[in-house]
Amino acid sequence: MIGNPGQGMYACPNCGAQWPVGPRYCWACGHALNSAAPAPTLDPAPPPTPYEAVTYSPPPGPDQPRSYGPAPSYPAGFGYPPAPPGRTKLPIFAGLGIVALVGVIGAGALIIGGRGGQAARSLGPLVVPTFQATQATTPPVPAPGTFGAASAMDVARSGDTATLLADGRVLIVGGSNSDLGSLASAELYDPESGSFSATGSMTAARVYHTATLLSDGRVLVTGGQGNGSRTIASAEVYDPKSGTFSATGSMTAARVSHTATRLTDGRVLVAGGQNLDSGALASAEVYDPKSGTFSATGEMTAARYDHTATPLPNGRVLVVGGSGFTGALASAELYDMATGTFSPTGSMAAAREYHAAALLSDGMVLIAGGENADSGALSSAELYDPASGTFSPTGPMTAARSGGSATLIQDGRVLVVGGSDGSGPLVSAELYEPRAGAFSATGSMATARRWQTATLLSRGRVLIAGGSADASAEMYEP
Repeated sequence: MIGNPGQGMYACPNCGAQWPVGPRYCWACGHALNSAAPAPTLDPAPPPTPYEAVTYSPPPGPDQPRSYGPAPSYPAGFGYPPAPPGRTKLPIFAGLGIVALVGVIGAGALIIGGRGGQAARSLGPLVVPTFQATQATTPPVPAPGTFGAASAMDVARSGDTATLLADGRVLIVGGSNSDLGSLASAELYDPESGSFSATGSMTAARVYHTATLLSDGRVLVTGGQGNGSRTIASAEVYDPKSGTFSATGSMTAARVSHTATRLTDGRVLVAGGQNLDSGALASAEVYDPKSGTFSATGEMTAARYDHTATPLPNGRVLVVGGSGFTGALASAELYDMATGTFSPTGSMAAAREYHAAALLSDGMVLIAGGENADSGALSSAELYDPASGTFSPTGPMTAARSGGSATLIQDGRVLVVGGSDGSGPLVSAELYEPRAGAFSATGSMATARRWQTATLLSRGRVLIAGGSADASAEMYEP
């Protein structure tokens, strides 16, 4: 080996690693530094080759694959050379403060490795260590444009709500199933662990209620239907810090199948719905998180339930379709929080209830599917332009859907999932491309669903949970 008397260092002629006076074998590659010494008990060292970069790919998170890219190339002697055939190459992370405890042989025999490339110091005989690599088990990641299985919820649910919390978790609240009726239970989905866990229960069982994220990170839950076809006026607030629900002021009217939309000033607009005893409601009210109370605001121009309410970039709220006293509605209206009043806007080409709505990146609003008494489930779709106050046709979808979901994903497209075409729940899904004004099929779910929840997670994937009183969940990879 080549010596450096000035620093007492030697360079291995095989791999270039530098060592102090004393070693008979190169710790990096096992090359005999003293030709008279017996061969070490390692696999034969390979011929000298340039150091190969290693790509480090940690297990992907449950909602987003992670890639840290290729590792930089380091000079010979910095880390291990390519492993001989039959061995797993161990990636080496070079940086300040990487310390390797190699072994203790005899009294006072301690070898300490310093920063990458720095010489090890030997206080006794050097023993070449043998490392055993282990391979991490990673959960399967859905291919782009497909659904993959996610862990199941604790309870089967349909007609529940899903709310993305400020910390990235998803709060699942209420709903119903055939065994338990309306549910008071709630659970949390944690994207980091990829699992659901129970959290505090509501003060009342509810289905077809609303859940709205407040500005302070809490969640307002309003109305719904309790057991025994009872319409509920009460409301409660979930605190993610304590994991508990607590009662807040009650609404001025009992409501089910209504909407609740957070306004730009932090208050929440609750509009329409129905009372199971008296029918569709035109009334509306506003919740003030600071006082914890509801107060009446202007009435809608039409009584409606099973409609949609979409907050617009200009601060107004677009209310579309739904069902009234005469069936499905084609009308739409706007709420102005400055005046506290509703005013009519352009009507849709088709009357719709159980449709889906999504605010697009350009401020337009996509209205897709739904149903009416004349046509049954609808495949048609329309766009609302806030600038002109009018609807125009787009699409249509690849399948008729009533009770499906529409979710704006990070690239500006809209994922439309499930629903019913009139013959039963669907497994199919499709994507709307705003620039082309067209829908195209994407991967199908493993389970047919209607009234499921769809939540865009912070890393871009979409969590699909429940629907059709099912406990299963799936993850869509855009």
